[in-house]
Amino acid sequence: MWQAAFKEGKDALPKALPHAISHVSYEGPPDNPTPGLTSRTIHLHRSYAEAMAKERQSENVVLLVKQKLLEMDAKALRMRLEMVEGGIVGSSVKSAKECINIVEGPVPGASCVVHWSFEYEPLSEQHQARVPLILNEFIPHLYKKLEEYLVSHHDYLQ
Repeated sequence: MWQAAFKEGKDALPKALPHAISHVSYEGPPDNPTPGLTSRTIHLHRSYAEAMAKERQSENVVLLVKQKLLEMDAKALRMRLEMVEGGIVGSSVKSAKECINIVEGPVPGASCVVHWSFEYEPLSEQHQARVPLILNEFIPHLYKKLEEYLVSHHDYLQ
């Protein structure tokens, strides 16, 4: 999961969510991510972005999510990111940080549990209630789709 979500996210994320993600780009080398210097941008398909805006009754069509790497511990499979552009930044929150920790299961490389948390500053009290709903809808969906992709493509289990 760590390898597919982060190290090979450029390839794995668009394959796991082909209806949503068109491509992933990096500033700084994805092979050697450096906190403070590395960022990635997840580019969304226009049709998906428009459908999400319509579902949320928003005029704001989000075509990308740009994340900056703040901290990384590859050995502990832990990463902390700041959402710097797109996503819910500017439409629901002033700022957002995400912490992801992948805990390997009993069979290393074949099972895991993904723990994630979010720190954010909402734009208003109205947004305070909506942000957890948005995050709880999208983030678990992303990891579930990635898991489905990994299980059906055994090359990642090697």
